[in-house]
Amino acid sequence: MIKLFFKTTDDFLYNVVQKTFEKIENGYKHRDIDIDLETELKNFEFDPIIVTSGSNSNFEKDLKFKLKMILGVFFVITPFVGSAFISNIFDLGCSYAAVFTFIVAMLAASRMDEIVRQYVEKRMDRLS
Repeated sequence: MIKLFFKTTDDFLYNVVQKTFEKIENGYKHRDIDIDLETELKNFEFDPIIVTSGSNSNFEKDLKFKLKMILGVFFVITPFVGSAFISNIFDLGCSYAAVFTFIVAMLAASRMDEIVRQYVEKRMDRLS
């Protein structure tokens, strides 16, 4: 059961990463804004969530901001609301909801490096 949960979560995260990256990339191409895709992929792989200090890349900033928003909704807000609702039904208190949310968010964050590495590897192969 846990393997299925992790596989489903990994697949979801991979699809989010892929769709978000490619949507931003297509938006930049549609507006005729030049981007160095190889550099952007390397920067993304280096740290998939945090924009490095001194980064002048609007692409990187757009990508990481959108990913943080999506991850926040699916791995922080949704689990918190769901677990708070369940905690309220069983009169457990909100602390259980906060702990559950923290665990879910940490699991998702811990998988992001691997998911992004897989995406970047596949994408770099397509560029070659």
